[in-house]
Amino acid sequence: MDMLVRARRLRNIVEKWIGENHRFTPFELMEDEWRQVDQAIMFLKPFAEYTHDISASTRPTIHNAYFIYNDIFDHIARQCRQVRNLPDAPGIMGLLDASKASKKVLQKYYSNTTQKGFIYNIATFRSF
Repeated sequence: MDMLVRARRLRNIVEKWIGENHRFTPFELMEDEWRQVDQAIMFLKPFAEYTHDISASTRPTIHNAYFIYNDIFDHIARQCRQVRNLPDAPGIMGLLDASKASKKVLQKYYSNTTQKGFIYNIATFRSF
């Protein structure tokens, strides 16, 4: 995601540079492709944030598992609804497919939380 955010931030500079270096014109992104970049950033944002937060923590984070899974499932559902409402453009269906594939993988891992039983569930409670 960081690469996409950086590309978006540098869009004007890259477009100016391509305008001055015409041999790279075939690599210039069109407006609908920039919209796809924006959609990909929005889709990936919570994944990146949770990954960063958990990776940066030096404390146990298992108590956040259910909250994170549910938040990500809700995010995927919202993204699927938004993608369906976008005008047809190349790659939009790819975002919808990515949303569905992400949900399928997460459901597989989420189901492990119930299969591990009582000990795993107790570990997810945060002590005060």
